[in-house]
Amino acid sequence: MTVVLCYLNDICSIIVADNRISYGKSQEWGYKDNNNKLIDLRNMGWASGTGFADYLDKIQSSLSKLKAKSTNDTKLVYRNVIEKCKSQQPLYSDDIDESVLIASWVGTSSSDFSDAYLRIGFLCNKYYGDEFQFLQKGYTIVFYPSDYDDATKRKYINDNFNFEPEQDMNFALKNMLSIFKVISSNSSQVSKTCDIGMQIIKGNGIYKLRHEGYIDQLIKEFDVDNVESKMKFVSMFEI
Repeated sequence: MTVVLCYLNDICSIIVADNRISYGKSQEWGYKDNNNKLIDLRNMGWASGTGFADYLDKIQSSLSKLKAKSTNDTKLVYRNVIEKCKSQQPLYSDDIDESVLIASWVGTSSSDFSDAYLRIGFLCNKYYGDEFQFLQKGYTIVFYPSDYDDATKRKYINDNFNFEPEQDMNFALKNMLSIFKVISSNSSQVSKTCDIGMQIIKGNGIYKLRHEGYIDQLIKEFDVDNVESKMKFVSMFEI
């Protein structure tokens, strides 16, 4: 399992993911840190996932090789990985079906991208099949690790952090990192380090940015500086 947080507004999308993979439902076969679970989706945005360890390994490997032309390509990878995992480990079919794929991308209805907009969507075979569910603008969503199903723990998150519409991406990211810190402090399935992937519409381009580090250090950095000043440039798509 893992934790992934997402945020979207008119000009940016953000995905935050930890980098621990746990083996076994209760880590009975251990865990491994320093896994890159934030994948650069070429021609699109960023992708990550939560769920069964074998699924996470395979979806990361498949997505890192993908040159997607549309979200249909991403759906196909997800479907193939889910079916392969279930055929190899049928006893864990229910757990595999609960695994989630999260992706960000640029949408448009014109050939010149003059009306470009950002999307974040997620797939879960158990609940949605192959149909992407979309994050609404201004909102933050949390995909929790499996050991965070206690109602009291989740209530604390809901009561103490902002889940109302928010248009300021600097405030939104600080809020996300604070949530991540609480979850990582209370879940053995979540690392103390995380990766941040962002897309931002600026001027005549859509920029893909990335940053990573220990959660306490990231919180300090973004307390002092705005989001863009700390993010590392990955690529730019001209519009």
